[in-house]
Amino acid sequence: MKEIHILLFSKKQPKNKKKFCPSCEDYTDYRKDKRKEIYTVEGKVIEIDVERRICSVCGECFTSDKEEDKILKRIYAISNAAKKSDK
Repeated sequence: MKEIHILLFSKKQPKNKKKFCPSCEDYTDYRKDKRKEIYTVEGKVIEIDVERRICSVCGECFTSDKEEDKILKRIYAISNAAKKSDK
């Protein structure tokens, strides 16, 4: 009798916990850190909660361009909403 082996592969492979740290110039382990950051847009102070990656080797904070774009869009959405409420 023939043996049949079936291998199941998940379409989504587990994500590697390493990301590129610009300070170390290498792929390193990291931890995520939530923090408040303050930005000034057209003279108005905006405080938002953001999630940053902290390199386990050098301790520097970094993020991807995609994540940075999301943060900037949130900041400008808050700024635009504040402009509308001032009118």
